[in-house]
Amino acid sequence: MVNDALECPNRLETSFTVSPGTVAVTNQGDFGLVGVDMLSSSKVWAVGTNNMCHFTVSWECHGTAYPILVSLEMLSANDVWVVGGTNPTRSESLGLTIHWDGNTWTVIGNPSNQTLQSIDMLSANEGWVVGWNGAILHCTNNKYIYLPLVTR
Repeated sequence: MVNDALECPNRLETSFTVSPGTVAVTNQGDFGLVGVDMLSSSKVWAVGTNNMCHFTVSWECHGTAYPILVSLEMLSANDVWVVGGTNPTRSESLGLTIHWDGNTWTVIGNPSNQTLQSIDMLSANEGWVVGWNGAILHCTNNKYIYLPLVTR
């Protein structure tokens, strides 16, 4: 199915065609993609276990030093945010946030000692991140505030 075109319906009941290429994986470890976001049909990022993949005219995947990449948010081609964890062992993982500025991936410090599971950015300066064990972070101007989950 890798070389077949797939029909993808959208909310307006029209459709568009995506023609996936062959994904070349260079690392020998586990490989699984769990998060994807796109700006257009030629600007797509996907993340997962030990990998980041980028699509322009074909898929390119690159192994990373970060074992758990779970979710991403693309605000523009030069403003991509990724969250996950630093260790595949859940009890030993620290929260991980990485930012792409169009040239370089940079680790952004955050106060979470839990793997982060999802990110939603309103703008380059504000967003929310959630993770294991009720971790909630509010990002403003590249600084995170940890908000403990209160249950009643």
